[in-house]
Amino acid sequence: ALEKEPLSNWTLSVSPSHAFDFKTGCLSSLKYLNNEDYDLRTESSLAYLLAVVHSSWQHAGFNQLCGILDLLKEKLIPIISTEEQMLFVLHMVGPFLQRLHTDRFMRVLFDLTIQLYELLLRVDRSVPHLKYMDTVCDLLYHIK
Repeated sequence: ALEKEPLSNWTLSVSPSHAFDFKTGCLSSLKYLNNEDYDLRTESSLAYLLAVVHSSWQHAGFNQLCGILDLLKEKLIPIISTEEQMLFVLHMVGPFLQRLHTDRFMRVLFDLTIQLYELLLRVDRSVPHLKYMDTVCDLLYHIK
């Protein structure tokens, strides 16, 4: 999904946050200023993919949660070059940062945080302007 449209080349008329949101992305339609209805149900695969990932990781044990770090470091970061791809990964990983902290998986949490900053650096170098910096800053602020 990361290497394919729309994440590799964002052409949707909605923000990534709306497209990744299961409630708005799958269950409703939005109206725009030009009075067109845009039905996000046609682009719900991203929200469904996030839902499947979240449900799988929610029931994961220690060994599976530690695999998030390896997945990010070895498989995802090398293929990410757009801000939308980075936001998708942040939407995948972000909800589990609190669980790593609560379950005292501190080494994994620290290493995962480092990888998220490495990801931000990689994307920052590959795009001329970061459009969703406020969203990224909000997440990274709460990690510190």
